[in-house]
Amino acid sequence: MVSYVLRRLVASCLTIFVATLVLYTLVDLMPGDPAQIMLGVDAADPIKLQAARHQLGLDKPFLARYCDWFLNALTGNLGNSLQSGQPVAGIVMERFLFTLEFTLYCLAIALCISLPAAFLSIRFNESHVCRMITRIMSSIGLATPEFVWGLVLLSLGWASLGKIPSLFHSPVENLTKLFAPAICVGIVVGTAVFKMARSSMLQIMEAPYISTARAKGLAENVVIERHVFRNGMIPTITFIGIEFGYLLSGVVVTETLFALPGMGRLLLQSVSQRDYPVVLAVASLVTVLFTVANLMVDVLCGILDPRIRYT
Repeated sequence: MVSYVLRRLVASCLTIFVATLVLYTLVDLMPGDPAQIMLGVDAADPIKLQAARHQLGLDKPFLARYCDWFLNALTGNLGNSLQSGQPVAGIVMERFLFTLEFTLYCLAIALCISLPAAFLSIRFNESHVCRMITRIMSSIGLATPEFVWGLVLLSLGWASLGKIPSLFHSPVENLTKLFAPAICVGIVVGTAVFKMARSSMLQIMEAPYISTARAKGLAENVVIERHVFRNGMIPTITFIGIEFGYLLSGVVVTETLFALPGMGRLLLQSVSQRDYPVVLAVASLVTVLFTVANLMVDVLCGILDPRIRYT
């Protein structure tokens, strides 16, 4: 197990390095001069412009600039914002903490909806009424995007109003204010997780060892709990890890609709303002979060199914 984790860890580090290099290249190719954006009206002065370019390291070769940025990023120094002049690390960290809290909230709602529903749909799969309800609810959940649920809740007067406090200062008030946007995202993500879990368990229900378990006289609930549900969770956990990384990257439409201070909204604002250090920092953080989420999923799947460790 240790060697498996080490292999995955090395692969994750290489992925982060290559991904950040690609992101840095793309941001470097974006139109506009960061020095001119930082100076504003003072960009007409060639002396100030040259000094700003030297301050930002734009007079160095590309690889030297990337190595400097990467080494500084490892120490938490992501530079300063071109618009506000504030440290990028502080701006991104504030949004990241909110996004992490919101992601966990959405994921908790999604799992509370999807996993019990998947278990019940498999338990009563022989019922035509159950299958019809499953098809209808799945179609509604997957076909309706988050912003539609959000518009419905907003039209009913159920919205996140006022400044959202920290979870540690006022958890009840915070979770209450975030319930409307969290339920919008949770319904869509929960429906997708439900479909994945149900499809995986339906395939396992046809496996020979399930027939053997039934032939031994095990109750149907025991068969589903011990054999079907656990084995069906392996592909479902992989899917949940992808959704977790997707939510951590920020749900831009939902954040904009409810005016939430998340990373997706920050990225959208930074792109529109051409605040390149913030864009690069947010995109790189999203890459790291996706990679870490996949690493955690791989390790968890290796614990659930030892065969994965040797692949």
